[in-house]
Amino acid sequence: MFQQKSRTWSFPKGHSEVFEIESDTAIREVREEIGINVKLVLDFREEIVYNINPLRQKQVILFLSEVSNTVITPNSEIKEYIWTDRETTCNLLIHEKYKDILSKAETFIKGDR
Repeated sequence: MFQQKSRTWSFPKGHSEVFEIESDTAIREVREEIGINVKLVLDFREEIVYNINPLRQKQVILFLSEVSNTVITPNSEIKEYIWTDRETTCNLLIHEKYKDILSKAETFIKGDR
């Protein structure tokens, strides 16, 4: 999805609510940000940390999921969205660390664990 504020392509993400576990946060954020209901794929969880600026880091935890609907809900945070393959996605994302995770996800999906 293309984020209005940062003007970058990224995955849905956000902060956990009180007493919420990270997998529930991921499911909720996807539903809230783009209106898609997902079921997380067990045994795939990756974490990256990158610098937002010299004084601030961001931690992002990523999961694989299965999509149960494809209705995208437009909102003020999201300018547009696309479904794309791994190579195109890697070219759109600004953080290099996402590329490694996408490769791991592809390997996981193919069963080459």
